[in-house]
Amino acid sequence: MLVLLLPGCATRQAVLVTDTREFVTAGREAGDRAASFFDEAHRRQLEANAILVASEPSCLWGPAIELRTDFTAGDSLCLSDAELAAGAPSTTYSLRPIDPRAAKGAMQLIGALGAYLGELSQLTPETEPQFTVAVSDAANALDLLASLLAPAGDEPPDLVGAAGPVAELADYFAAIAQTRGQGDAVARTVRERGPAFDRAVIALAAQMQAWRIGVVGTADQVAANAQLQVANRNLAQLQDFEARRAVLLQLIEQGEQQSAAAAAYDEAAALLRDITAQHAGLVQLAGNQPTSEQQLRIRREGGRQVLGLLDRLARIGASPLPGLLGIGTLLP
Repeated sequence: MLVLLLPGCATRQAVLVTDTREFVTAGREAGDRAASFFDEAHRRQLEANAILVASEPSCLWGPAIELRTDFTAGDSLCLSDAELAAGAPSTTYSLRPIDPRAAKGAMQLIGALGAYLGELSQLTPETEPQFTVAVSDAANALDLLASLLAPAGDEPPDLVGAAGPVAELADYFAAIAQTRGQGDAVARTVRERGPAFDRAVIALAAQMQAWRIGVVGTADQVAANAQLQVANRNLAQLQDFEARRAVLLQLIEQGEQQSAAAAAYDEAAALLRDITAQHAGLVQLAGNQPTSEQQLRIRREGGRQVLGLLDRLARIGASPLPGLLGIGTLLP
């Protein structure tokens, strides 16, 4: 009997492939656990930025600070107004923490899509009551994601536009909902609309990679030189071994946390791509006429694969937390 134990839930009952109702529960839980990762990242970035300004007299609180890039011209981290007016080289570092809401919504959507695929992999010609619940969860997750993205203003307009992937998936699930869970009607709709589902999910995977670059890569790149300069400056001023060791450990920890953040986005994008592969296999199954024995074997294997996807999603929530995308912890 195949079971899935979600990370960090040793006392939780196993999720059984043979009980298709558990796909919905597993999808919700995996999506929520992954989404909580970004809540904590938001909190810890606020902390890091506060420590930065509190620890560095040259920096003042505001929407952003101007970091010195040429330390041969001075040793303060932030440039003065006079230096900025004189054209001293600098780089802008935003003190506004990364808004995690869109990423959270995307993680919950991945969980809903996984639950839907789990139900779809177990579908029979008879009505499947839980199938309707999975479709409703996916539709609700899409509504939430659309509401989070719409006011952002800096997202690609085609993401939530009338022809964008969020709208395309919403249309897909609206068509599935009209079948009222009847197996034959669902299979026909999946065959007809399968390419639209795959196209939309691949577009969301590309957006997840774009967020990864903007949230992790850009912040890391902007602060990298200042991090190293501040660490070396502090080391030059410190004689105590433990104090020097603390500076170095903080620098190492920061790099590991940035890697964890990048890995979270990368894994989410990979999960979306794997969801399209799983869906494509189910579309193919819907178009064929396997024997009853073959159907049972295919459904069981499909259940194993879907639970594997949900396990990976839940593990995003169990990863080391990124959070400290600023440079404040490098300051003693």
